[in-house]
Amino acid sequence: MRLRFDRESRLWIYSLGKIAQCHVHIDRQASVRNADATIMTFFVAEPWRGRHIGQRLLREVLGHLYRQRRVYRVELSDCSLRHRQPHNIYVNAGFRYVGDDNLMRVNLRSALQKT
Repeated sequence: MRLRFDRESRLWIYSLGKIAQCHVHIDRQASVRNADATIMTFFVAEPWRGRHIGQRLLREVLGHLYRQRRVYRVELSDCSLRHRQPHNIYVNAGFRYVGDDNLMRVNLRSALQKT
């Protein structure tokens, strides 16, 4: 997994080459040591889907955010084709829907203990 910070967009970009990418915004308030993060985009190229590559990248990203960046909660908007369906990649990673819309949230401390 490769990691870089894009200063212009202020996003952390995690990637497995051109196979899969995850763009994350970390919101760290000045007075708080811990941070929250939002997954802005998550993408796996079409020929590589169904091979658990996205699931592996998502788990690595969540682990890195928790251990290296001191992020304890991550949010995302589930716009996937498997929205609210069984075997959703985000639900498998520990995310839960918040309300009736597509907002999802995970507490990394508890999610990473289960994996």
